[in-house]
Amino acid sequence: MRSWHLWFPARLGPLRKRQRTVNGVKIQVRGRVPELPPTKNTKHGNPYGHAAWVREWRREAKIVALQNRIPHLARIRLSAVIYRRALGTADAENDHARLAPLQDGIADAGVILRDTYAYCERGEVREERAGADGPGVMLIVEAVEPVPRDTMIAGQRE
Repeated sequence: MRSWHLWFPARLGPLRKRQRTVNGVKIQVRGRVPELPPTKNTKHGNPYGHAAWVREWRREAKIVALQNRIPHLARIRLSAVIYRRALGTADAENDHARLAPLQDGIADAGVILRDTYAYCERGEVREERAGADGPGVMLIVEAVEPVPRDTMIAGQRE
């Protein structure tokens, strides 16, 4: 079956407080650093900031899916390669949860009707060392079942 590889580089996350030690003095720094898509465990601090961050990833997934002209499909399989600087430090369940806003964006783009088990299945999620492009997520969308032409609803795109 056909597949599409969608690259999502790490984006600046929400404003966070971090403690640094400079010349033996602890100081608190506020800033934004590049981060991978959010998980349920990354709800530190302001829930409104977290929701905006999830919306940003969802919107980005929709834009990338439309740019890659992925046709409307009856069923897809989502797999991912997560590129990070340090390997072996992440939780496998959290890496699967990182795909949620991306999956929602794929559904928003009209690739699948809804982001439920009936239309989307999860494939392998693995990690690799980040290269020159830096940390990010390579989302692999595989067509498991195309939509038959005679069953397309008016208004759906091919």
